[in-house]
Amino acid sequence: MERRLAAILAADVVGYSRLIEADETATFERLRAHRKGLFEPEIEKHHGRIFKLMGDGILAEFASVVDAVECAVVLQRGMAERNDGLADVQRIDMRMGINLGDVILEGEDRHGEGVVIAARLQQLAEPGGIALSRTVVENVKHKLAFGFESLGEHRVKNIAEPISVYRVAVDASASSPMGSKRHWAKLALQWRKVATALCVVLAAAAGWYGYEKLRSEPAAVASTPDSAIGVPIIVVLPFQNLTGDPAHDKLGIGITEDLRDLLWNFPEFQVVSGISSVGPTSDPADIRDIASGFAAQFVIEGTVRRSGDGTVITAQLIDGTADTHLWSTRFEQASSDPAVLEKAAADTLSNSLGGMTGKMREAYERIAWSKPEAELTEYDYYVRGHTHHMRFTNEEMPQAREIYAAGLKRFPDSPLLRIKIAFTHLYDSYQVSGQERAANVAEIQKLVAESARFFKARRRSRFEEYYFRWASTFADQTGGDFATCIIDAKATVKLTPYDAWVRGTLVPPMAECGNPDEAVAWAKESIRREPDGPSFWPEYYYNGLAWASYLAGHYNDCVEVIQGMGHGPSQILAACYVRLGQPQQARDALAAFLKERRGWVASDEIPFPIADDLRRRWFDDIRAAGDSDK
Repeated sequence: MERRLAAILAADVVGYSRLIEADETATFERLRAHRKGLFEPEIEKHHGRIFKLMGDGILAEFASVVDAVECAVVLQRGMAERNDGLADVQRIDMRMGINLGDVILEGEDRHGEGVVIAARLQQLAEPGGIALSRTVVENVKHKLAFGFESLGEHRVKNIAEPISVYRVAVDASASSPMGSKRHWAKLALQWRKVATALCVVLAAAAGWYGYEKLRSEPAAVASTPDSAIGVPIIVVLPFQNLTGDPAHDKLGIGITEDLRDLLWNFPEFQVVSGISSVGPTSDPADIRDIASGFAAQFVIEGTVRRSGDGTVITAQLIDGTADTHLWSTRFEQASSDPAVLEKAAADTLSNSLGGMTGKMREAYERIAWSKPEAELTEYDYYVRGHTHHMRFTNEEMPQAREIYAAGLKRFPDSPLLRIKIAFTHLYDSYQVSGQERAANVAEIQKLVAESARFFKARRRSRFEEYYFRWASTFADQTGGDFATCIIDAKATVKLTPYDAWVRGTLVPPMAECGNPDEAVAWAKESIRREPDGPSFWPEYYYNGLAWASYLAGHYNDCVEVIQGMGHGPSQILAACYVRLGQPQQARDALAAFLKERRGWVASDEIPFPIADDLRRRWFDDIRAAGDSDK
């Protein structure tokens, strides 16, 4: 049996089943065009050889591991350029994994552990990303002009020992063609965002820490993965086909792939696919073994079955360490179109499971509170504080801050816990006025700036990046930097596009800093994703929609929203009536409101800086409705 050392590149298409179901012919043609126009010539140019073609991927062999990594980056860059401007149904995104190891030669084919590890690494990569083994990194780290971020150790199927996994992170300071100008997919985009966000927030906090000095210092190369702060891992298993119709195997795999890809957009969790570990028609494997193999806390499994003329899809969230069911749901639809079923099921499930108010967050809170103090991770302190924080009461918020502060004593370099303390001061700033509000605003800006300083020593993980941008939005607004506030708000939504709560909280700053039309769209999207609102504040998204609609000049829409909420007099309703030329209704609405809210003044509605034209309009309208507040 002949063996040799080789670098193996494994690549596959993200959401392949969904693309095939949507348009099999067009997908096949696009894949063939990418293979012929990009993959085959670039792999040959980098002295590699494709030894296996699958419907949704390739395996390639390289004599040089440097060539293999450089080729992978070129391929991802090329795919990003080819996807630029395309609709989601036309995009083809790839995941890639590279391993350097011993392979078995069988004619033109290659087998063995070296190939298996490359395939497992590919499963751990992000869409548009490249995952590498430690052996690869050790051999290329001084030879290529970009950095590598550790993702920790992972146990994978059919490999006895855990493998150390890394991902490629483009070095923004590199002058090489392999440097920051390579706009390849989400991974590279995220690291470009890091440099931008750092300058943005430090600028907003210039009075605290000497921004010009910090801006001139070179960025550090070291980085921290989500696993280092304890962000939990979830395995999505293939949905089992119970219909008896083999054609529905594709539907089960498609739901699995779509759900995995949607959940990846919630940074609070790391998501991996179990498709390669458990086939779509095989008997369910032991949940604890699967979870252990991926070092995962949670497993999601499901089924597809017939019910009359419709299809029923069920899903369960399972504690992977105890094999106990934490949550389950049932989704039924009459459509016979597999693509429609697949998308609807994946959307519904991801909306229920992911985000700040999702079922996975609830489940992990129970785990975090069950742990002994000595075993708490940085993320556990974050989650424990979150339990109190999200109740939004004057009694609970100090308890949240106390937990974050306790975590900070144990993890003194934690930007995440500083940011969470900043958010408690944001809440407090809405409850007070004058000097007390100014003191809370000063704490927000100081803590965000401190977080930025800690990030000078390392790059942010994906979870930290989104939280940092979220907090920075409010630091920007309180500092009067409206343009940067809008930039950070949009960056936050890009990092977590399906989280209704996060998007909803950004509606007021987005509107007040001068972009109310987009804020209206964001409020509507939050309502679409969570129609009943968060359990602790059901009307929150509608409040945001009303305020943004008023600031956008959509006065009839605002009146309709407020009347639809049906919870009493409204000062915003009074302002709308002024604009609609109904002065008596305006006076009546404001008088009724002031009867319930004695001592209220118009400035209470805008505790933070707001665009001048919007501020003038608000005060003019309230004055016209009968209030004398200046």
